[in-house]
Amino acid sequence: MNLLAGSDLAGMPLFEGLSEDERESLACKFEERTAREGDRFTTEGAWGYLFFVIVDGTAEAQIDDRSVGQLGPGDFFGEVAMLGHTGRRMAAVVATSDMRVGVLFGTAFRQMEIEFPQIVERLNTAMNERLAIAGLS
Repeated sequence: MNLLAGSDLAGMPLFEGLSEDERESLACKFEERTAREGDRFTTEGAWGYLFFVIVDGTAEAQIDDRSVGQLGPGDFFGEVAMLGHTGRRMAAVVATSDMRVGVLFGTAFRQMEIEFPQIVERLNTAMNERLAIAGLS
């Protein structure tokens, strides 16, 4: 199992303001995964136990098979299910290129909530914006 490095999180707006040591501490909680174009990360309506950050590559968020957003390096997804809106995925996310992502499992996500409340604040803001776009707020 490969883990992300702190340098993978550097420059991502979500992790802005973290020291190098804090980024290293957080990065080692993320499992690194790769995907090929066309791979599906999430399925709309499914239960969600994983949070993703995109290190390299691009993806598309889809609701009812229509595109609702393009995602690229530094973007993230999975926060809606993880933060408890319904515990379910609001969108499908499909790779539109080869990708490298960091995956944070439920327990590690909960640790991040405790250790880095500023990140959770940013995730809540993004979640509310995304729910409004999807008409679910």
